[in-house]
Amino acid sequence: MNMQRANFLLLIKRLYLLLWIFLSCHSLSDAQTKKVIYLTDKKGTPYSLDKPQDFLSNRAIQRRVRYQIPVDSSDLPCSPVYESQIAALNNVKIIARSKWLNALIIESNDATSLAAIQQLPFVQSIQNIALRKRNITDIKKRNNKFI
Repeated sequence: MNMQRANFLLLIKRLYLLLWIFLSCHSLSDAQTKKVIYLTDKKGTPYSLDKPQDFLSNRAIQRRVRYQIPVDSSDLPCSPVYESQIAALNNVKIIARSKWLNALIIESNDATSLAAIQQLPFVQSIQNIALRKRNITDIKKRNNKFI
């Protein structure tokens, strides 16, 4: 009887282990992944280099005048036409934009939508955003700064 009980407990432990592995893998597959979508150009933007006040703040314009920095195409926002086409795809959320890099940061776990984005003629490339692992030393250093 003792041997049967030991075998039963071993079986239960194995089942719990399998259940834990399954649930861990399932939760990882559901995690949203962040990607950077680099665009090829800024065609379709409603903004013009002749009217920087439409897309730059007064403070930015004053700083550019003071330091003699010309407004160029890298200052133009990303094309809203491109943004709307990407945002219209299923399970894709635009979370940030970079006009200087001409890139969008999206959140999605939908492989079909990511493949569709890659096929768009105005997409130059897609890159994963690496998640930085925090270790306890980093957290302690940061916490000590504010104490």
